[in-house]
Amino acid sequence: MEVPQIQDISLAHQSVNWGTYSVMDLLASLYIFFAFPSVVWEDLFIALLIGNLLGLAINRTTKWIRVEYTDAGEKKQLAYFADGSLLGWSGIFGGTKILFKKLKGE
Repeated sequence: MEVPQIQDISLAHQSVNWGTYSVMDLLASLYIFFAFPSVVWEDLFIALLIGNLLGLAINRTTKWIRVEYTDAGEKKQLAYFADGSLLGWSGIFGGTKILFKKLKGE
């Protein structure tokens, strides 16, 4: 296996995947429609809105390590990763920033 040529390492936020949000909203709406037919649609809309806003807030506060590299075909690529220890909670407690500093040699 070839090690790619790393161009840059930085802390960043991942972009929002609006397609995933749309699909999950649709699936949640269909599930609630069939499982709980007496639900008021305004309440469902408010619940989805609150869920989406919470998801967006979490997205904005979650830092990822962003690695720009050149693959074997000389094409620029991006990879994002975070510290997933402590069952995924380490990143929230600063694990990703510590990992980033180690990668940067700080």
